[in-house]
Amino acid sequence: MARIELRYCTITLSDGLGLPSAVGGVGATAQVATTAAASGDTSLDVKNTFIPRARNAQKIPVGARFTLASEMNNPVHVVQSRVQSVGVGTNEQQKVELVDNLAADAPTGGTFTLSFGELTTIPIAYNASAVAVQSALNSLTGLANCFVVTFTAVVGTVNSFWTVEFQGTLGNSKQQLLVGNGAALTGGLTTAVVVTETVAGTSPDQTASITFSPAIGAAVTAYAVGDVITFQAQQLAIKIGEGNLTYTEKKEYKYDLERGNLDAVREGNEVPVDMKFEAVYEHITTGTGEPLSPIDALKGELGAAEWVTSDPVDPCQPYSVQVQIEYVPPCSGQDIEYTVFPDFRVETKEIDFMKAMISVNGKCNITEAEVYRVPQ
Repeated sequence: MARIELRYCTITLSDGLGLPSAVGGVGATAQVATTAAASGDTSLDVKNTFIPRARNAQKIPVGARFTLASEMNNPVHVVQSRVQSVGVGTNEQQKVELVDNLAADAPTGGTFTLSFGELTTIPIAYNASAVAVQSALNSLTGLANCFVVTFTAVVGTVNSFWTVEFQGTLGNSKQQLLVGNGAALTGGLTTAVVVTETVAGTSPDQTASITFSPAIGAAVTAYAVGDVITFQAQQLAIKIGEGNLTYTEKKEYKYDLERGNLDAVREGNEVPVDMKFEAVYEHITTGTGEPLSPIDALKGELGAAEWVTSDPVDPCQPYSVQVQIEYVPPCSGQDIEYTVFPDFRVETKEIDFMKAMISVNGKCNITEAEVYRVPQ
C-alpha cells in the first residue's frame, strides 16, 4: 500500500448545518418569503426555516452556506447578516349560542357548561353576562387569563351569543372547539349549545431578512415566493504542511471461562473511536469569509459561535464537529481517499505558536471511521 503523506491532505472541520436529523432524515431548509428572488439580489426575506440539529431550529447562522432551488447551476451563497423577526399571529375566536336559528324557542332558564379538552366549567346561567362566562372559562385548571368573552345581543330576537377569544398561552394558534352541554337548560324547545369557529387561530410568521454573497444569478425557469433554500455545512479547511494523524478503533470482548478453561466469547461495550492529529498548517480557508481559526471551529466559539453541532441525536449534548481527511495522491489516476470522523469532540488541545503547530486529541461517538474513495 502506498504511503499517505499529510502534505497531500486537507483536514476539513464541518458543523451540523445541513445534516439531517437522526429521526426523519430531514435536512436544513427554508423558503423565500414575501417577494420572489431576482437576478442580482444580495438580500432575501426567508420563512419556514428548519435546522434540525440547532438549538434554535428557526435561526439562520451568520456564515451559513446555501443554494436556491430555482437558480441555474446551483451556486453556493454565504449569509453575511441576519435580522430575525416574528410576525403577528391571530387569536382563535369561537361563537357560543344556545340556539342555532332565529326562532323564539331559546331557553328561558337553567344552566349550561363549556368544556375545553377534558376540562369543564362550572354551570353557567342561560343569560350569563360576558364577564360571568369569561370567569368560568378562566377558572379552568391551568388556563387563567386565557379567555376573553364578549356578548352580542341580536336586536329583535332572542338569538344572542357570546364570542370567546383565546389568548395568553392559547393565543396565536388554532384551537379545538369548545364543547357545550345544555342538558340543564329549561323553558325552551331545545337544549342545544352550538359552538362554531368564527376566526381560525394562526401562529406568528417566523421570518428572517438575510444578506449574502455572491449575488443571485439567472433562474432555471422563474423565481417564485416559496422557492426552497437548502443549507450546507459551514466549513473550515486546514491545508497541512507537516504533522501526523492517528486514530484507534477498539473492540471490547468478554471471554467466559468454563471450569477455568476459555469457552464462549461475547462482545463487550462499544468503544468510541479515539482520534489525534497534529499539524503545521500553511493556510486556512473558510466558506464564511470570517477570520476563523481551527480552535474556534473545534470549540464552537468566537468566529464559529453560530456553528451548529454535528450531534445527530440531541442538540443540547456537548458541541461536536465532523472531521474529514481528504488525501489527494500526487500521481494522477489514483483515487482520492476520504476518512470521516462524525460527531467528534475535542478533549485536549495544544497550540505551539512558534511552530504554528496544532495538536488535538478527542473521541468520536462512533465505533468505526468512515473511509471511502472516489476517482480523480
